Amino acid sequence: RIADMRRCDKFLSIFERERCQMVEMTAEQHDASTSDAEFVTHLTGRLLDRQLLPPTPVMSKEYAALCDVADMTAADSFDLFYGMF
Repeated sequence: RIADMRRCDKFLSIFERERCQMVEMTAEQHDASTSDAEFVTHLTGRLLDRQLLPPTPVMSKEYAALCDVADMTAADSFDLFYGMF
């Protein structure tokens, strides 16, 4: 699938220079390894609706992170969520 290996190596070296951990895998392996995390994130976001999780003047990092998850998943369609299940 890679037509220009030199160009690919140059692109990947950007991440290596920034000390990103690169894990070689197929698209299928990637999907299998990330699907559970995506599902749990979207499930959590849907359970923590903004009505149940209002922002407060003083929030812990953990509470703010939960609010962020709720915000990130609020705009996603139910079809996307259901497709993960």
